[in-house]
Amino acid sequence: MNFCKPRDNYTVKGQLSSPSVHYLGIYLRKCTLASDNPQTECKSTQEIEDAINKTSLNVFYRQNYFDTQEFGPNPVKNYLKTLYYPILPEVAQYYTYGIKHNVAYVNNNWFGFGKVEKHAFYSLDLIQNYLESTKANPFQATENLFGFYFLENEIEEMFSRKVYTLFDTLSDLGGFLEIIFFMTGVIVFSVQKFYFEQQVV
Repeated sequence: MNFCKPRDNYTVKGQLSSPSVHYLGIYLRKCTLASDNPQTECKSTQEIEDAINKTSLNVFYRQNYFDTQEFGPNPVKNYLKTLYYPILPEVAQYYTYGIKHNVAYVNNNWFGFGKVEKHAFYSLDLIQNYLESTKANPFQATENLFGFYFLENEIEEMFSRKVYTLFDTLSDLGGFLEIIFFMTGVIVFSVQKFYFEQQVV
């Protein structure tokens, strides 16, 4: 069975340590009569347990990253990341993910001039996870199998890339020439010293 969340807009703001936080929570629960919808028709407990023992959860999402080797108009790439979670009987699994804001500053001009391009993108990182025994907590109102929380990551990452410019080449070349001039000066000084001593004698 596949489930794709419709493309909706949600406000995610604040971290776990913030005075107030707006987060997105997604839960996978056993079907019980005590669910939010009292009209729900549930299978028997044995049928539910049998289905859980044969089921695993796979989560797919798009992960963004900054490609340092990409010199095209868009150095921000993405790939489809897959997460596998086995369903554990009588154990609720909770995962907290942080939506991290990233900024990449890029200057691809070989002369060292030009506008610095700014690319903003987001990535998803696991902040924490924990397990909870549902058997040891008989007063649990809902029999959760999974809980996913998405909130704002307090860490912001910045990337910067600047190409090796013509001025960098001239600077390095100038340093090399200074060494050549110094060595030449030493040799010339030694030769001049030798001829001077010969003339004195």
